[in-house]
Amino acid sequence: MPDAPAPAAPTPKPSVPKAAAPRTPEQLHAYVHETLCARENLLSNQFRTVAAPLTRAGKPCGCQYTLLGPRSVRLTAVWDAVRNCLFLFDATGARIEKRMLPQRIRLAS
Repeated sequence: MPDAPAPAAPTPKPSVPKAAAPRTPEQLHAYVHETLCARENLLSNQFRTVAAPLTRAGKPCGCQYTLLGPRSVRLTAVWDAVRNCLFLFDATGARIEKRMLPQRIRLAS
């Protein structure tokens, strides 16, 4: 009697870009863009990510990034400057990852 075929292994998510740790707000923007594109298998040169500063009590405290993809797909990331932490969200708004950044990034005042 032949053995049943082994179940297929789950397909792993694409790896996150191995770029150097971002040190400036511009590098963080590019890092977030590449990371969101890689997670959803999007071509990074075909879509753009917009950034909106976040404030608390009138002072800058982070940034929200939104990638507008095909078919109204909207991926987001929020950078908390106080905790130096990046939160990534999928198209449904569910948090998919929390990533501590290795170097603090200075905000423009």
